[in-house]
Order: sequence, then C-alpha cells, then structure tokens
Amino acid sequence: LLSRPESKVLALLGSGTQAHMHLKAVRIARPGITEVRVWSRKPESAAAFAASYKQLGIPVVAVATPRECVADADIICTVTPSTTPILSGADVKAGAHINAVGACFPTQREVDTETVTRSRLFVDTREACLKEPGDIVTPLKEGTIQEHHIVGEVGQVLMGRIEGRRTQEEVTLFKSVGAAVEDLCAATALFQQASTQPEGSFPRM
Repeated sequence: LLSRPESKVLALLGSGTQAHMHLKAVRIARPGITEVRVWSRKPESAAAFAASYKQLGIPVVAVATPRECVADADIICTVTPSTTPILSGADVKAGAHINAVGACFPTQREVDTETVTRSRLFVDTREACLKEPGDIVTPLKEGTIQEHHIVGEVGQVLMGRIEGRRTQEEVTLFKSVGAAVEDLCAATALFQQASTQPEGSFPRM
C-alpha cells in the first residue's frame, strides 16, 4: 500500500513469529522481492530464521547489524519489543517504506526520532498511537514532532480519503500498535474466501 511497487529488498529487524508473518505478507503484496535480510540480537536466531527459508527461491540472509540489514532496503519491518531504537533514520534510504510493529508501549522504541521526523507517518489507530508506542510518544514529548505529523490512519488511505505515498523518494512509515478491527477485517476476508471454496479446503492466508 505504501511501499513502492517495484520494491526488491526486504529487511527484517527481529526474527520471531512476527518476522515470519511479515515475510509471507510482504511477498504476497510485493512479489518482486528478490532478497531478504534478517537481523536479531541473538545471531543464532537470525541464522535459524534464514536457514528455515532455504527452499524459498530467493536469498534469505542473516546479517550482523541493523545497519547492514537495512542498507539499500526498499521495505523495512521492525518486529521486536526493543526498549531502545534499533533503526536509525540515517541508515534508511530515500524511497524506503517502514513497518514498525513491535514496540507498543511508551517504554519501548524500535525507531529513532530521525526516522520519524523524515517519514510520512501513518498509523493504524491515531488515538492509541498518540498514547502508547514510544516510537511516537517520545518524539512528541521531546517536541520534535506535533500530533499533526501523523498524516492519518492506514484505513483512510485504503478508502481513498487521504493520499499515501506521494513520490518515489519519500520515506513512508506505518506505525501499528494492533487493533481489534484489523483482526475482524482479516477474519471477514478469510470467511468470505472460505465460503466460495469446497468443504474441507483451506483459504489462502
């Protein structure tokens, strides 16, 4: 939705369940992905993650640092409960898109202030994101950004009410803290898909 259609390189900061889900989801949304990099504070976890995708058909490589992971990445997903930023805005290339989904409390932070200030910022729920994630709460308290720095909710982009990405060089950031409505939409989509398939088959997830 916000990433460039021609995106090729996916960077995953984190190697847990969310990383697996994001790899699958991004490849569906952007089938042109040709390279995946993964970083974890536990190198053995990143190595195991990469090894589990040997048959994927594209390289999935474990790297030693966040900077190495995101270098020239088109799509960056931060999927950790980190309390200190792991993504530096200085390392994000022009035109990249960031999904920041791991830090959901004021004491947690995955992206630094520079990442937020240089990005066109979208959220899942504005009210929650103004109160909960340190990724946004901290820059607000610092006075580095104001509430209007949040362009809008991603649902508004989907409905065509606000503009998403405007240029090829723009950095976009989607901050999610999770919302029940997202689960409801996913469940509805699966139900609709399942209702058209033979009994005993499974809808594509």
